[in-house]
Amino acid sequence: MDCPNSKRRAAAAAGPGLPEDAILEILARVPARSIHRFMCVSRRWRDLIADPLHRRRFPQTLEGFFFSDAEGSFFAGMPGIPAPLFDRRFSFLTKLPGNDSGIRLLHSCNGLLLFGHGAGYVVCNPATEQWVAVPGPGAGGCPSSAAPTYIVVSDGPAASLCFHLIHLWQKGPYVVEVLTYSSESGAWVKSADKRRPWQEGGGWRAWALFMGNAFVDGMLHFTVFHHDMGKYLIVGLDWEGTTCRVMSWPDKHGLTGLFLGRSQGRLYCMTACQEDKFFNQTGISIWVLQNPGAEAECVPGAEAEWVLKHNVNFLKLFGQRECRVHVDYDVVAIHPDFSLVFFVQHGSRKLIAYDMDNEKVYDLRTIRQTYGLCTPYVPCYSELSVLANKY
Repeated sequence: MDCPNSKRRAAAAAGPGLPEDAILEILARVPARSIHRFMCVSRRWRDLIADPLHRRRFPQTLEGFFFSDAEGSFFAGMPGIPAPLFDRRFSFLTKLPGNDSGIRLLHSCNGLLLFGHGAGYVVCNPATEQWVAVPGPGAGGCPSSAAPTYIVVSDGPAASLCFHLIHLWQKGPYVVEVLTYSSESGAWVKSADKRRPWQEGGGWRAWALFMGNAFVDGMLHFTVFHHDMGKYLIVGLDWEGTTCRVMSWPDKHGLTGLFLGRSQGRLYCMTACQEDKFFNQTGISIWVLQNPGAEAECVPGAEAEWVLKHNVNFLKLFGQRECRVHVDYDVVAIHPDFSLVFFVQHGSRKLIAYDMDNEKVYDLRTIRQTYGLCTPYVPCYSELSVLANKY
């Protein structure tokens, strides 16, 4: 989160002689993680980057988090980042048919938010105030925490972007079907995966929503509990619902698994350092997946090549030696462009960031109340043809 002195001096030396249009053109071509650092070059550069008229041209990075609660959702912005350019109350969704039923935040991906709305869904882009209603998948497929639905957004030029929904249909304690929706076809279909791994060997009994998820390498990754194997597994589904990857957590059983996330284009996971059988934890280990294609054969429990990136103890993070996940803290996100991990400390209701590079802890803000879901937000300022409604 600091500004590198060498880059700052080099850019400052070049800055005064460059016209404003040239600076903006340069900034529009650099990676998103560099934009934040260039705000430290000079007051002139900072003001250019923060100007709402210019921000839309630049690569985007994390601006904050949406939290859901019993009253709806609220946004917590990142300190030092200009205020987001969207209506935090989502008043542009008041024209939804049957809006008196309310909307419930379910997931987000690449700037689009997915809400549950009655028996169906709403996909919206807060930055452009575009939205579209999506019907539910039918019997057994109503939006709920018991049968989660995820949104994934394809990469490519803005004009051709489309979105997909992946719904895990549950009957009793088991997953019995994976359904997918494409904004291109406008229809729900059953997964084309003939192997149906969610029904093999006792099946996927449950999924761990609190362990996070990540869209990496064209696949949505999340955690399930395999009934017959008796352990948590990481599953990767493509947007057609085909199971492309099934692998173990670093501890082989997933019992200390905390979180999955994406950072700098790679899949990360976090596990707890646990010293006794009473689940008291003393710290966190952060891992990155090496050679991601090695376990793509979809063998349940395949050994993934996780590489340990960092360890940090709770004494440094929270000022106490032992903590319990979901009681004392939660891992809520990893930064998409920097080596930052975000936590909520429940006692103080603090949103905290930990920088793995300089091993510093930052108190970002106080969360106003309890929450049910936290999802990071990276804006997308492009008008998307697949979102038909506006204002």
